[in-house]
Amino acid sequence: MKKILAFCGILILSVLCFACANQSTTSVTTTTTSNSTSSLTNTYSTTETIVSIQPAYEVLVVPVGSTFTLQYVSNVEPIGFSSSSPEILSIDVDGSILGLANGNCDITLSYQQTVYATIHVTVVDDVAIIPPQKTIYKSGEVLNLFGARLILRNDDNLVIEEVPITSQMTSGYQPDETGTQHLSISYLGKTYHMDVLVLSAKQEASLATDFILLTQSPSAYQRVEFQLMKYDIDDFLEAIDNVYDMEEIVLKATVLTPSTKVETILGYWSQTYEEVHLPGLVSTSRNLEGLVTTLPDDITFGLNYVTASDPCFKMRYLPKESGQYQMVAELYVDGIKIQSFSKEFTVNASLEPEKGDIGIDPSNERHFQFENGDTYLPVGQNAAWYTSQDRKYYDYVQWFEKMADSGMNVARIWLSAWGFSLFWYDVENYDRRQTHLQSLDRVIELAESKGIYLQICLLHHGMFSRVVNPMWPGALNSWYVDKYGANPYGETLTSPGQFFTDSWAKATFKNQLKYLVARYGYSDHILAWELMNETDWIEEYNASIGLLWHQEMANYLHEIDPRHLVTTSFRNDSFYSSTFNVFQLESIDFVNVHRYGVEKPLSYLPAYQKIGANLFDKPILYSEFGLKSSGSEQLTYDPDNITLHQGLWGGLMGGGAGTSMNWWWDSWIHVSDAYPVFAGIAEVAHELDLSGDEYQLLADNPQLTISHAKVQAIGYRVDSRLYAYLYDTDFSLADPQTAEKSGVTLIMEGFLPGNYQVRYLDTSTGVIREQTLVVIPLTGSLTLFIPNFSNDIALILEQI
Repeated sequence: MKKILAFCGILILSVLCFACANQSTTSVTTTTTSNSTSSLTNTYSTTETIVSIQPAYEVLVVPVGSTFTLQYVSNVEPIGFSSSSPEILSIDVDGSILGLANGNCDITLSYQQTVYATIHVTVVDDVAIIPPQKTIYKSGEVLNLFGARLILRNDDNLVIEEVPITSQMTSGYQPDETGTQHLSISYLGKTYHMDVLVLSAKQEASLATDFILLTQSPSAYQRVEFQLMKYDIDDFLEAIDNVYDMEEIVLKATVLTPSTKVETILGYWSQTYEEVHLPGLVSTSRNLEGLVTTLPDDITFGLNYVTASDPCFKMRYLPKESGQYQMVAELYVDGIKIQSFSKEFTVNASLEPEKGDIGIDPSNERHFQFENGDTYLPVGQNAAWYTSQDRKYYDYVQWFEKMADSGMNVARIWLSAWGFSLFWYDVENYDRRQTHLQSLDRVIELAESKGIYLQICLLHHGMFSRVVNPMWPGALNSWYVDKYGANPYGETLTSPGQFFTDSWAKATFKNQLKYLVARYGYSDHILAWELMNETDWIEEYNASIGLLWHQEMANYLHEIDPRHLVTTSFRNDSFYSSTFNVFQLESIDFVNVHRYGVEKPLSYLPAYQKIGANLFDKPILYSEFGLKSSGSEQLTYDPDNITLHQGLWGGLMGGGAGTSMNWWWDSWIHVSDAYPVFAGIAEVAHELDLSGDEYQLLADNPQLTISHAKVQAIGYRVDSRLYAYLYDTDFSLADPQTAEKSGVTLIMEGFLPGNYQVRYLDTSTGVIREQTLVVIPLTGSLTLFIPNFSNDIALILEQI
């Protein structure tokens, strides 16, 4: 008798064992006249030939590359083996099998040309390991292979066999050795591998008890919040070096939306505080940068924060669809996933239509556009920081209320050293900034509730300057440092210019970006991230090095937050300076410039916006613009806000992405209640649809003529729509009330014939002064008879 047994190898082979069709075993008995010379384990009759495969295979599934030897029993020798397709599977004289290629074949066992057994074999090269349910272990735990199996599939990707993985097949597990362990799985002569993790003490201390949904009854376009639950917070904080270092510990989640879109979000470490209001405690002398007002409508209480609960990891997400969501949250420590949680939640439909995120209008590349296709034209101002140390973010409650009442829809805010900065006091640990960040939470929530979109400036020049608003250690003028402290980057870097080149500085700033995106990137009321304010005020800023830094950081921001626009800013509009090459970068989405000392915005803005937009082929926004260098000086020089009015209209109707944006929000706009100046342009901006196949600035249209020599028009023609702002060229600070003009006509060619409606609007209020029907003849020539006006008038023409 010959008996050969083989299972050398690893993973899985599927073996289907069946009885032969016509007999219960593959033993065959025949009559013979001679005795076998084989050595037999059992005694057989010399009148019988016995050939038997043990076990009795009818169908065998073999992975490519696996080797094993058939086991058989015979009382005769020699037994012959053959494969019907040697290119698929080979078998040698001892019955040793080798899988070579995908396919099917037959193996036969024969003696003296008589076939005694046939096995149908399928060879597959698609073998997958399904890991056990438990792959992460605390030190000393016993390996648990429950659920582990090998999956074998054929060419049609159909599962032919599933083989449970047993402890006899597995080797390499060391329960007291921490780290990732590569286990070997042997099956049919082939070795496969799977990984398990034995946690380090730090990783074990980081394990959470649950991941919960905090938001009750989520709705589309409303923030949804989650929290990672942990009871032994003290042990965790002792084990982790820095909870804010997302290379050391990070919470990530993958979300599958009802429409099967896959989104990725990050968690952030947060300390929550309760607010304590202190009635009557608002002092005008306790100001940060700027003026603390105590007007009759101003908030009169101070704000203090009291710790509300243990700190924890949270996660924010903005669902944009109604329906069932699936989420998998994963916790990583030192780059290793140590825990995962699955979560399903249902989102209700939004009660009203939502616009979505803001991007660039692809039809003209000069304006912003909501996700739903509507034009977004920013009308607003800077409100860079709260000025009252007592009221804190409640300054924004009173500012945003007034802004929203006047139709304003944008504010530019800074993460200033004395306000919302993430890293002031400590570059890598943000514990001391958590109250400031909760204030920023509330400001963003206020903006969302008031329809105000935020351009968030992440850094400002003074942080890295020794001269201009200097906050770098050792500055000659120590006023800012004495009041707010020095830039903590100066504790490591020897000069501010190193911030743009040093690998540690760039890595820490990227970590700050990741934290900010994790905490605030959910919001669809963020217009843009602005990398730095007026970067070129920094003495050691270099245009070529700065270009590389902006490219790296803007690319990184787009990578971790593909939803929001990215820009930066400089102190002037010297477009041809090498500094402005930054705006050639694809990752910088729009041109963002500043200019002061402009007395005639209606002539200045259309001209310069045209240069900037054409040069960089991007939208252009004057996010700081004005006449004087202080709010009080501005009020004295221009008490009727002529330059403010003209800057708003010249920016928005003169080819800009929006209105120009004033500074001195506290000591000019709020203290004098100049908010109504924005009402007229805000009302008109709401009516403009600048997306279309045919887009043209009126200043570039040679077919436009106006009958009055002193009247000019700026605005847009988009398809069959006309949006125009007409003004007297004498209208200025020197002549704030020009003579009334009558009988002015506007003629323009190239319109489609048909019926149109024209509305003439008051530029101060946005109220319709007159509305008439206009019929354009087959010639396509439009003639408008403008109502009498003095300084300016706006019109909207649309086909009906």
